[in-house]
Amino acid sequence: MFSRLIVRYASKKRFSLPSVNFKYAEKDVQNEEEKRLPPVYPIEEERHERTGVKSRFKKEKSNGKSNEESSGISASRNLIGEKKVNNNKIRKNVKFEGKYKSFSTAVKRKTGVGFEPEGELIFGIHPVFHALQAQRRKFNHLYYKAGLEDKNVKIQEILKLAGDNHVQAEAVKLSQLTKIIGEDRVHQGICCDVSPLPFEKLEVDSSNINENEESCKLWLYMDRIQDPMNFGAILRSAYFMGVDKVITSKENSCRLTGIVSKASAGAAEMLPVYQADDLRGLLQVLVNQEWNLLCAAPESPSSIPLNTYMPNGNTVVAVGNEGYGISPELRDLFKTTIAIQPGRVLRTGMDSLNVSVATAVILHDITSKISAINTKNSAKG
Repeated sequence: MFSRLIVRYASKKRFSLPSVNFKYAEKDVQNEEEKRLPPVYPIEEERHERTGVKSRFKKEKSNGKSNEESSGISASRNLIGEKKVNNNKIRKNVKFEGKYKSFSTAVKRKTGVGFEPEGELIFGIHPVFHALQAQRRKFNHLYYKAGLEDKNVKIQEILKLAGDNHVQAEAVKLSQLTKIIGEDRVHQGICCDVSPLPFEKLEVDSSNINENEESCKLWLYMDRIQDPMNFGAILRSAYFMGVDKVITSKENSCRLTGIVSKASAGAAEMLPVYQADDLRGLLQVLVNQEWNLLCAAPESPSSIPLNTYMPNGNTVVAVGNEGYGISPELRDLFKTTIAIQPGRVLRTGMDSLNVSVATAVILHDITSKISAINTKNSAKG
């Protein structure tokens, strides 16, 4: 019994706890939590504004300002407090900058030169040059790196074209140009604010299918190509290989953006890209006109090797989505499937080419064969 008392006394002395008034415990804990919570401000501007008001209030108080002026400052502080409460209301009217600009997608991009794009940006020497040549866009403003016109002949040609077409050009610093375009863009010291480039409309009745029957034509159909780099690279190959018409799907297809124009080295500015409201109807008309409808796919027992295939007339080559290929709604129209044969035994996961590379290989093979047919037909005539 005596030993227990000693232990209890020692425990009480070593692990003594402060007394708690349970009547006010909940309120005290709540106040303590409020003290520990940092103030939350919706944007950086407001935090600076609030800090500025505090410092001004302290300064004016130390200078012996009147009570009326101090109360006015307090009122302004209260207004700032109201802004914090009505977060959702003020965000609509605030222009976010820096890392906060992503709060509102409706706010236009601000840059160091006070530039807000009216349309979209194309960048790079070839895209801007060919866009000025083709005149398929409306030009709002052109920016280039100051001093570059003295070193680069192509920039001089671009500035001359801009002057001939009454496009306003402005020389800016490299840092300002990077702010306009973005750090991850290879702009080559020039960019242009332009209107979006639209797709051309292709109707079944006005597609001029039977135009110039003496020579065989080659059309390219891109089904749901979504990567702008692939889209642009395919357009560049199509332009280089002499494809007569490029068509793309209306759903799940990439737009003709500045990235597409850059990836195509400006070919997107010169080569019209068509979309059809009734694509299946158009393809059915081509089938009835005895066109060859070819579908590119990985090698399989049902596919024909590309090097052994020989077209016998007008041809449409279809390349499909990077992951899924040609849409199931159109597969029954493409009776012939062609495949590029590999040069070695391939491992799993490396058994196909990038869609833009595969398209370039296929177009090179088909255009050379169609060119041979046209040469043969013209010799007969």
